[in-house]
Amino acid sequence: MQSTEITHNSAPSGPTLTTEVVIGAALVLGLIGYAVHEYPTSISEGGATSLITAIVALAAYGAAGLWMRRRQTGAARAALVSGAQVGLVLGAFEIVNISLETSGSLSQSARGIVGPVSMAMLALLYGTAGSIAYRRTMSLALAVGAGVWCALVVTVITCLFAFSYNLASLTQLSEAMHAEYLQSGMHDARAFVVRNTLDAASSHLLVSPLIGAFFSGVGALITERLTRAKPSTAAALGLLGVCQLALSIGLIHYALSLTRPERPPFIMTGMLLGGIALTYAAPVATALIAAMTRGSQSQPT
Repeated sequence: MQSTEITHNSAPSGPTLTTEVVIGAALVLGLIGYAVHEYPTSISEGGATSLITAIVALAAYGAAGLWMRRRQTGAARAALVSGAQVGLVLGAFEIVNISLETSGSLSQSARGIVGPVSMAMLALLYGTAGSIAYRRTMSLALAVGAGVWCALVVTVITCLFAFSYNLASLTQLSEAMHAEYLQSGMHDARAFVVRNTLDAASSHLLVSPLIGAFFSGVGALITERLTRAKPSTAAALGLLGVCQLALSIGLIHYALSLTRPERPPFIMTGMLLGGIALTYAAPVATALIAAMTRGSQSQPT
């Protein structure tokens, strides 16, 4: 039986980003403090709950980073490195995504697909993090932990960039969000942008670890099953994933033809089906590549 333990010397090299997460969470708190001080009506006019949520969540992120710093050996380190590596990739994607959304360079039709594409990338990369971590640790629990750590890394990156970018672009954003501002009932357009940023940040801080745990868990579980399965099983699962992804796209396309109140059930179902299908990608690709490698090595020279 393959050992489930990884020695310190065999653990993968690379940053775990534990210190960076602690520092990043502190910087985000600092930016929030500055924004609230400069625009207090962002809190007094509906943003208090988001402020409290963000502060508690960031404190928890920082505490998690400090706790993880003391567990950087063996299999635990392998899981942390896996989550950190994928988190950096996903964080870079989120920076590009936020830049495009807030720059106004996207057409209306392009804006309509940003949400599904973002969800697809989350599912694909969280599933990949879980798959990589399981192959390195042979532990489903540590693989899920890698997905959660990946979520913490990417969320700190996203919040840090979003607050910095939005605070530097308050004038442009307040003009771009003028219609939403008028509907908000607030009395300061810039404070509205701050409150909107705080609302989005608090939601991401709470939900991201749950999404990371779910999709990394699916990716790890499939990887665990495929390590004992025939190559034909991996191929069949890959085909299922393609069909599932096609169904997902079909549901979302159909939803866009409906009136806005009728869309959510179809869009959410489509995004969930597509997200799960994308978690198959890394495990299936790895299993098929491994099977082809074994086949080529077994052939006579």
